[in-house]
Amino acid sequence: MLALRHPNLYGQVATLAGYFTIDDPDGIFGDDPAVESAYNPTDLIALAPRVRWLLIEATNDDLELTAHASESYATLLRAHGATVELRRTPAITTTPGRRHSCPPSLSSWPPVGSPAEIRPLICAGGGRRAR
Repeated sequence: MLALRHPNLYGQVATLAGYFTIDDPDGIFGDDPAVESAYNPTDLIALAPRVRWLLIEATNDDLELTAHASESYATLLRAHGATVELRRTPAITTTPGRRHSCPPSLSSWPPVGSPAEIRPLICAGGGRRAR
């Protein structure tokens, strides 16, 4: 979302377990369609080709809000001319009864160049720290 609102600052996006809709049960947007649209990833899709995308999702995600959301959003991104890589990975279990779709690191996804580059993230205790 941040990269779509500021594509001049971000050259790449990596998402872990997609969630590409507005879910506003507390009315933070004040029921104002213009404000919601300004923060809705689907409404901002025209800016997507300016950013390179990595969408990661768990193959066994069964949560209603996120199951296959990355697949759907990848299709939408491609339809608007964005460069997209979709990765499906088994969920990593770190706590009994709780699944995480986060891979050990994103270090295999190379940066496109400074200053809009992605640094590998720490997830589930793995990966390298951003400098």
